[in-house]
Amino acid sequence: MFYEGDSLITNTKAGSSMGERRKSLTIGVRVDPDLYEQIKAQADATGQSVATYVRSTVIMRLNGALVLVQKKKFNEY
Repeated sequence: MFYEGDSLITNTKAGSSMGERRKSLTIGVRVDPDLYEQIKAQADATGQSVATYVRSTVIMRLNGALVLVQKKKFNEY
């Protein structure tokens, strides 16, 4: 286990040999129950698990395919 910022990241090793690392890390994200239900509803609507939905959404955000909508200032052209 190690800490990155304020997050705890658990690094587990592959079963074949003691020195090998898994190709992915497991992270835990805390959300309130209302947000979880919204995420779950979106995941269900797309036929994905919550984990797959969150993972794919993060990847889209990192690749620029999912961007925040910026509110325009009054009279901005």
